[in-house]
Amino acid sequence: MSLFFVDSNCDLDFDQIHKLGIECFGIPYLINDVEYSFDTDFDYEKFYSKVRKGIVLAPKQMTEADYVRAIEPALKNGDDVSYVVASEQLFDYKTLFNAQKKLLKKYTDRKLEIIDSKNFSAGLGVLALELAINYKNGKSVDEIVEISHTLKDKIAMYMVVKSLENLKLSGAIDGNNAVGSSLNVNYIVAVDIDGGFKVVEKVSGRKRAISKLCQIVRQQGQNITDHTLIVTEAQCSSEGADLVAKLKEYYGDELKVLLQKMSPVTTSYTGLGGLAIAFHIHRKTF
Repeated sequence: MSLFFVDSNCDLDFDQIHKLGIECFGIPYLINDVEYSFDTDFDYEKFYSKVRKGIVLAPKQMTEADYVRAIEPALKNGDDVSYVVASEQLFDYKTLFNAQKKLLKKYTDRKLEIIDSKNFSAGLGVLALELAINYKNGKSVDEIVEISHTLKDKIAMYMVVKSLENLKLSGAIDGNNAVGSSLNVNYIVAVDIDGGFKVVEKVSGRKRAISKLCQIVRQQGQNITDHTLIVTEAQCSSEGADLVAKLKEYYGDELKVLLQKMSPVTTSYTGLGGLAIAFHIHRKTF
């Protein structure tokens, strides 16, 4: 037997994940260095209210013990595990790899594969959905890993942020090269082939930014209606719905799209007003 793991960095709804038969655990976050959990009963409005007040928001570094606690029951039960994670360019997984070594030393007849999605938020979510389909169809851990190598370069993720400040503070982009924030300017940011962030364009106004995301999907998308698109948002649900509506207007009712809320960890990178979309392309070119 095998199990397929993700964590809340994929920005998929917990209930939806569980319906797919995927194991998922929430990544905690820090507010002014105080740890908070993220789970199925999360109060987004309360969280947004705190962020608006200017709190210092950051991901919590998972410990080796955290990962062991989440994964060991599956191995102990006799299951092999494949676990797809957000880009190693953006997150430090030293403790995860330490946990992997520790667990494989203890459970010598089991497999524990860590899959670097080289993506983020909606992009990780799209890859997780594709791999989950293969898992449900009976693919082994080794087969899922092999499929991931082919898929990860065929999933694009673009997002709109109101400011680059959070991305600079997190180290996700080079603060020396990043342009400053300006009134009513939105930044289009993409995940590159290595799983890092690249600022690709500045757009004046949110409506133009949303239209730009639609244009990118139309220009770069590959077999769009054959796969599920994911849109994620951080307190801009109406704009997320507008993006979905524009895409459905273009592609019709065949389009399969999920509109999801960004987790606190994702929000620590994008800030409020972050809006992202992930979709299939032929292959990443940058």
